[in-house]
Amino acid sequence: MATTRKTWPGDVGEGRKTYPWDQWLDGQIWLLRRGVDYTCTTTAMRAQYGMRCNAGHIAYRTHQTSDGDGLYVQAFPNGR
Repeated sequence: MATTRKTWPGDVGEGRKTYPWDQWLDGQIWLLRRGVDYTCTTTAMRAQYGMRCNAGHIAYRTHQTSDGDGLYVQAFPNGR
C-alpha cells in the first residue's frame, strides 16, 4: 500500500534539522557562537542566515563579533 512522506529523499527531515531556524528567526537578538551553535565558518553562517531570511522575505541584520567566532543575528519577521 502507498504511504505519504513529509520530506523528499535527501532533504533535511523533521528530526534532522541542522539549526533551530524557527528560534533564530523569531525577532530576538541572538548571539551565535562558532563550535557551539554552528560548525562552519562565521562568514558561511552569516551567508546561510541571510539566505534563510531572504527565502522567507524576512528583513534581518547580522554583526560578526570582534574575535570572529560569533555572530549577532536578528530577524524582523513582521517587517522593519
